[in-house]
Amino acid sequence: MGNEGAIPGPRTPIPRWAISSWATFALAGGFLCSASAAAPPRPYAANVAKAVCAAGDAQEVGLQGQVTMAERNAGYKGAHCNLTLVSKLPAEFVPEKTRMFSMVRDRAGHLCGIASGEGGTTPTIVADMTDPKRIVETASLTSPAMMRSSEALKVNETRGLLVSTSYVPAHSANTNSEERTLDVYDIGTDCRQPRMLASVQLPFPTKSLKTGYHGFRWPDPDYVMGHEGNFAPDGMTFYVADSNHGVHHAIDLADPANPKLLDTFMAPSWKGYADGPDDSFIAFGAMPHSLSVSPDGNRGYFSIAAFDSRLETIPQTGEWSNGFMVLDTSEIQRRKPGGRMRFISQVALSDGGGHHGPLSVKINGHPYVIDNDEYGAGQLSVKGRLAACRAGLPPSGMARIWDIKNERHPKLVFKLILEVNDPKNCATIEPETIAGDAQWAMFLYDTHLCSVDNRENATVLACGHMQSGIRVYDIRNPRRVKEIAYFNPPAGKPNRVRSCAGIPRLDAKTRMLYSYCGGAGFVALQFKKGVWPFPGSSTPRDMQL
Repeated sequence: MGNEGAIPGPRTPIPRWAISSWATFALAGGFLCSASAAAPPRPYAANVAKAVCAAGDAQEVGLQGQVTMAERNAGYKGAHCNLTLVSKLPAEFVPEKTRMFSMVRDRAGHLCGIASGEGGTTPTIVADMTDPKRIVETASLTSPAMMRSSEALKVNETRGLLVSTSYVPAHSANTNSEERTLDVYDIGTDCRQPRMLASVQLPFPTKSLKTGYHGFRWPDPDYVMGHEGNFAPDGMTFYVADSNHGVHHAIDLADPANPKLLDTFMAPSWKGYADGPDDSFIAFGAMPHSLSVSPDGNRGYFSIAAFDSRLETIPQTGEWSNGFMVLDTSEIQRRKPGGRMRFISQVALSDGGGHHGPLSVKINGHPYVIDNDEYGAGQLSVKGRLAACRAGLPPSGMARIWDIKNERHPKLVFKLILEVNDPKNCATIEPETIAGDAQWAMFLYDTHLCSVDNRENATVLACGHMQSGIRVYDIRNPRRVKEIAYFNPPAGKPNRVRSCAGIPRLDAKTRMLYSYCGGAGFVALQFKKGVWPFPGSSTPRDMQL
């Protein structure tokens, strides 16, 4: 699709009297400006109205979403607008480490937050958040997948299940059995103490697969590997984005103690990996990364990502398969014998990479997909971000809203462009762009993952960012998105910014938002009265992501 640019507002027909009047004026010798004389709109101009903060809030001092170098050098004190920190709890193991976040309410009414294990060195942590003023760590899960769950960590409240594959970096090529494990826990009986139901390896044939990184040839059969995944909302199927093998898997959890592989799907545009100079990493497009499944289970929205470390900026012409696919998953959902995932359409983008989080929602009854990129048009290097700025492209990854009434031809409706992602502001953010960050040098003001309050009636979008904190947007008018709140935790040390990359979770009844931020740990935040929920907002179970 190339470079989409900004989306114009609704077109208003020009009255006939206006055309006649201008024509008469011109014929009489008046001056009529040509359309080309007006400056064209900048395609990546900031377009998200800034939040109106309450008195006493510690507002951002720089651009929308920015942590200035002066703030970093002095030891960042944090910022918040319309969100109050009720309490926090750093995890016991490596408290500064960024983790992904899930949340569940069990059948006894306990509310638990779960923070992912990372890299095989830190376990998945469970905390009782029933009393948001007193968060208590209750369990650490050390099974193979839970030691490296990261973005693969998901819960399903309807079934009371906690599931994760082992998160494996996309460029890994090894035969480590622990990186080929799926763990399933009962979290519905007592979420404070999850009970293991299964820790299994699921074999599948690999003869038709592309080679892995460094030309790695997969064993045949090999076992399902993970990177991310998600449930069908009824909790009967878990879909896995297997980035290394370049495929998506559908796993049957009808009997959660005995997971079974149902199907494996490869994107038509997947071309595999290649090695660049100096051991650089190239994914030629359509690498599995993230996904969601429609509330009825019949459609899958699966991320496909592209990366090429040889390039400073993403090519604006030619093929760049970064975006999402729409798949028909109805045969899997109804357990048709031999049922398959089937391709419907694909969206490709050239203003970002590491595509993430395509989430199908309804806004005012109309179907949309909300997605984002992990990084901008300059990919993951300082040189790339600076080059993207020079080219007038966004330096960081952003969220988007797509109209999918016609699922074969999704239509871009809105790009959420914060001030930090407007190329005209690149000079303002250049100091922190060049300096990077000791903890998150690859990422800057990128959007990582988002959720909504209710996929069947979405009113707000809540996004976790790499260095811009947690930000919440009013999306009731998807063509005119407004920011309503944000929270960015203090750094604790000079020259550091905490990452709030986990997926925020909302509770309309209590005005609460829960998540996990590196350094702060588990956080319980509350919206100021009158900010959210809106009339009609709700947070039913299993309808936020």
